[in-house]
Amino acid sequence: MTCWVGLSEAKSNPSASPRVSPVVLVLGLLWLGGIGLGIAWFMGYDRQAGKEISVATEWPRTSALVHLPGQPTVILAAHPKCPCTEASLLALADLVARSPVPIRGYVLFLRPTDLASSWAHTELWDQASKIPGFLPLEDVDGREARLLGATTSGHVLYFDGQGSLRYSGGITSARGSRGESAGKNSLLALLTYGKTPLDRTPVFGCPLEDHESR
Repeated sequence: MTCWVGLSEAKSNPSASPRVSPVVLVLGLLWLGGIGLGIAWFMGYDRQAGKEISVATEWPRTSALVHLPGQPTVILAAHPKCPCTEASLLALADLVARSPVPIRGYVLFLRPTDLASSWAHTELWDQASKIPGFLPLEDVDGREARLLGATTSGHVLYFDGQGSLRYSGGITSARGSRGESAGKNSLLALLTYGKTPLDRTPVFGCPLEDHESR
């Protein structure tokens, strides 16, 4: 009966505002608050860098990768299922295009030993194979990444012609972020002038040891 009375009053008095239940109001506020927290968490997650460990300061002697004397080499460690890594590969391609000197190197794609090669040969592999001077390779069980000290997809390491590490870090400003970043600009400065204001930057991407996307 109350509902019909309220409807009748609203019809007779168009200016009358319908009453909002306190429960509905509280639920609405909680819903809006949840959206705000979700956005804040998502933005925080995007800028959450991968964990840092000690990286190799010299080219690992036990590495199966080839480092030619006098030839600088760039390595990018990648997880083939990490969506953030597309932005890192785009940044790498941009570096190659803008560098005043030729760049050669490798993109190492993690592949667990118990999985077929097709697991690592994703669209990211195809994207990496189109970057001039770079060779995509399967990194079985992440052996090479461990030798280098890379734990996060998108980690870039630059070794000079003598095999000394000159740069280690990410080349994006956040997970999946495209455009300029402190890491990419620092590496470009190193390639252009032989020195850089930053030789270490955070890496934004998926953990290399995460095999959940099997």
